[in-house]
Amino acid sequence: MYSSSSGKNEGSDSDKMTSRLDIDFVKSLPPKPNLSRKVCLENSKSLQNFLLLSRAATDDNLRSDLNSILNRNEVNKTSIFKFSRSENENESPCIRFLQQVIYPEWKKRVDIIKFCQGEIDEILAGNTVMDDGGFSKLSAEEKNNILRIDPYTYKDLEQKFLRANAKNIELKNFYDNENKVETIISRRSVQLMNDICQLGSFDVAGNFLKYASTSTKGN
Repeated sequence: MYSSSSGKNEGSDSDKMTSRLDIDFVKSLPPKPNLSRKVCLENSKSLQNFLLLSRAATDDNLRSDLNSILNRNEVNKTSIFKFSRSENENESPCIRFLQQVIYPEWKKRVDIIKFCQGEIDEILAGNTVMDDGGFSKLSAEEKNNILRIDPYTYKDLEQKFLRANAKNIELKNFYDNENKVETIISRRSVQLMNDICQLGSFDVAGNFLKYASTSTKGN
């Protein structure tokens, strides 16, 4: 997946400076899909493909990427997957890699999952009219009252709701599961970065939350 270095750099001082500052991985980052309710409902497979490709390009090979960064292994300069090293020699190069490569991919994935979770939850909450016998519009208290007074009616309404929303419930489970997977992957990556990189007081997870809250939504 990577292009190997072609020997020592014997170029100009300018070339050597560029080589010192940049590491370019021969990888392709998948473009973030355009999001809409329709995409969440009808193209969950394409969204899953994006999530898989993004994880494969970043988190799945993170250990080897971090080792390459720390060992200053230079590779192909034409790759779109690159970051610039800090001029501060005391700063771990992993931090720039996190900020310029890993964080943006994490945010893309979180944005997709959270957006679609919200769309499906809104549908299931009854904010969109559906032929479910009115069950989705009942409050928790109303449901409990019906269940207590007339359990057969409650069961009938519940089954009608489940039939009307079978696909949406399946999608809710899908996006909820992707959210769990994303949490596991990001926690594993955070642990890996803390183990391999000398990050000092840099809080990987905390700084991602700051990045996600300040960066423009959708980018």
